[in-house]
Amino acid sequence: TAKKSKFKKRPIFWHFPAYLESYNEKQWPWRTTPAGAVRLGDWKLIEFFEPAGGGSGTIPALPGKLELYNIKDDISEKNDLAGTMPDKVEELHRMLVQWRKSVGAPIPTEKNPQYDPKARAVGWKKARARKKKKG
Repeated sequence: TAKKSKFKKRPIFWHFPAYLESYNEKQWPWRTTPAGAVRLGDWKLIEFFEPAGGGSGTIPALPGKLELYNIKDDISEKNDLAGTMPDKVEELHRMLVQWRKSVGAPIPTEKNPQYDPKARAVGWKKARARKKKKG
């Protein structure tokens, strides 16, 4: 019989300190915002680096919004358990912060001097008008 190898349980880290623009109105204006994540076993913790709702043009000091998922039971990440499992959130967040420090991963912490909240609303109106025109 073949030996069963045991994989060492180790965390997997993601770091994405940027924005990606949206392709559709449902996700307007961003399909993703600055965030980091760690997965350990069945657990995944996501840390967003901007205020909930976004659009302020600022990135607050850490920690940002934290979401916790049991991806074995919730592969679609619909049931955020952060509010009910503070110990697991603390464990994974500490791990994520330590990893980020160890690799020197940058986090945006300053206001974007080019951010214009009025332009966001104008851009949304233009996008809707183009879609209706093509329609």
